[in-house]
Formats: sequence, structure tokens, C-alpha cells
Amino acid sequence: MRHLIFGTLATVGFTIKDLHNRGYAEPNDWSQPLPTGRPGEVMAILTKRVEEPQT
Repeated sequence: MRHLIFGTLATVGFTIKDLHNRGYAEPNDWSQPLPTGRPGEVMAILTKRVEEPQT
């Protein structure tokens, strides 16, 4: 599963910390903030391995 977060550097950092506090992902599992080409906007990427649900 891949997650993309877009926003200001502060918003992306806050969201990564919030997801960590909720036990979802370690901050170091995210990419470094990458510029998007839009003024003041960055993105961060997380690839998380999850087991497929059994049907």
C-alpha cells in the first residue's frame, strides 16, 4: 500500500507525527519531503506492506 501526503512542510510533518502517535507508521519509514513544483508544497511517500485479507 502506498500513501502520499501533500501539503506545506509543517502540515506534512504534523501528519507524519500524528500517524506515528496513533501507532500506524514510524516517521523514518516516510520519504524525505519532496518538492511538488507548487509553491510551498511538498509531498512525502510511505510504502507499507500489509497482508491481504483472506476471503
